[in-house]
Amino acid sequence: QTLDIDQIGNSNTIAASVVGATQTFTLRQAGNSNTSTVSVGANSASADNSIIQTLTGNSNTTTVNVASAAAGDDADIDLVATGDSNTVTINENSTASMIGSDKKITSITLIGASNTVTSTHTGAADQDTTLHHTGASSTFAITQDGAHDGSVSITTVGSGHNVTVTMDD
Repeated sequence: QTLDIDQIGNSNTIAASVVGATQTFTLRQAGNSNTSTVSVGANSASADNSIIQTLTGNSNTTTVNVASAAAGDDADIDLVATGDSNTVTINENSTASMIGSDKKITSITLIGASNTVTSTHTGAADQDTTLHHTGASSTFAITQDGAHDGSVSITTVGSGHNVTVTMDD
């Protein structure tokens, strides 16, 4: 199933829950001071879901929680934010061990200054995080913890960044 939501304007708020397997959730927010929270597997098991977010504007806050309260397998997360002073938080607590080419992938692209990203992956390995950023004075904290597999790729263009990467097996 596919759910596609567009929010245009300032100070919008959305809380979405993705339940079940092979769901695609696409959220586009354009404007300033918007807030979104997406929960995957909050009340029941979930597997092979796709979360796609596009944020345009300043001072937006988005949070994606995968398997925070129920058994959760995995979700691919693709997020693009254009603007300044945006805050992105991703918490993936996946219990699945991925096999073959199936991976838990988080891809974040930011264009703008003074953005903050906190990405935390815990659980059964295969954590892959890619961060592309163009702008100045941003803060990135990426933590990957689980049984072995894991990769982090960060590309930044600009100055004055604060970057912390923690990987633990």
